[in-house]
Amino acid sequence: MNLRWKAIAFAGFSFLSFTVVGMGIVLPAWAAFHLGGSQLIGILFFAGSAAGIVAAPIAGHVVDSFSRTSVSAFGQLLRILGLLLLAIATKTTGLVATTFLIASSIVSVFGFILLSGALGGVLQALVPPKERVAFVFRLSIAKQSGIAIGTGACGLLIQAYGAAWSALGAILLILLSTPLVLAVCVDILRQRTTETLLKSSLEALHYLARNHQALSASCGVGLAFALVQIANLLLPGFVYHTLDGDSDLYGLMEMVATGGGIAAIAVSSTRKIAEKLKRNFVALLISAGLLFMALSVTTSSMSAIIIYGLAGMVWSVLRSGADGHLLEVVDVKIIGRVQAFTTLLTAVIGMLTFLMPILFDQTKEATLFAISGTMVVLTASGLGLWNVRAAKSNENIAKS
Repeated sequence: MNLRWKAIAFAGFSFLSFTVVGMGIVLPAWAAFHLGGSQLIGILFFAGSAAGIVAAPIAGHVVDSFSRTSVSAFGQLLRILGLLLLAIATKTTGLVATTFLIASSIVSVFGFILLSGALGGVLQALVPPKERVAFVFRLSIAKQSGIAIGTGACGLLIQAYGAAWSALGAILLILLSTPLVLAVCVDILRQRTTETLLKSSLEALHYLARNHQALSASCGVGLAFALVQIANLLLPGFVYHTLDGDSDLYGLMEMVATGGGIAAIAVSSTRKIAEKLKRNFVALLISAGLLFMALSVTTSSMSAIIIYGLAGMVWSVLRSGADGHLLEVVDVKIIGRVQAFTTLLTAVIGMLTFLMPILFDQTKEATLFAISGTMVVLTASGLGLWNVRAAKSNENIAKS
């Protein structure tokens, strides 16, 4: 299979895989909310973030040490196992259901980290460095289309057939997508190292410490995905308590956000626009925080749908730009471990985020959206100042 057909297969796999991601946004959150409210959603996602902290360095080492084919296949297998555990959880109650939900989250996180790390290296092999940011924007159209269909369809499937059958449907999509990802990975970046996990991880940290662009890009990816974590945590309760809605409104809001993201990416997918958006990452991040704050004060379903749709547009551009920039500036031999660092950062932020419903158990989700938006704006401003100082420092070094 030549590189052109591999790129097409890569896009096809991304569509199917992120349809499962879309279903994974709605399904566990909705199941957890009805089993234990926003507090259980927080516990569920907190467990996933904690698992990410443990799994990230292991996955980064594995991705950079073994065949991308075998790593991708194992990642898919773990995703299937996670969905099976979720299906079982929806048929049980109490502590048993909570245990299976948490186990599902942990297994799914490890599987997705492995798969994402492997495919980052594959994409670097398929696309020249100068074209990666624009390619990631175009690829994001397939991803966001999948998420839009997954979120919208999952809300309807849960209402019509129940959560367990929805989980089995997601498993079917993983099975259908696996031949595509294996075809893409064949003969790309097969390598093996004798380094220990500790030495391998320290090498990645030293690389980031020496390369401000790579470190900044890693932080950008972590923060962009943290926004989605916040929304996934708070939206089910916000829909139920503030908007008096059900799973159909929840799925609709997620679908509209993803549809808006597709439109934003389609407009931004040219190389010139993608590069401009990449350079204005901090401004976009601040905009995302302000949209969270706007969402917190609305009680109208229509207004909430519009605001959440705008937020989806901003998130999609943020993630695409950050992902593309990371793949552009990081060496292919260490990409798995650098992506693992971004996962680690996202997991740490996620752990703090997912504690909110537990620490503020009497606080409404709307208020937590306002708090989160404020923190995003402050963090983004700090990142912007850090980037400006680093750029000036590099200019002074170059002049001397």
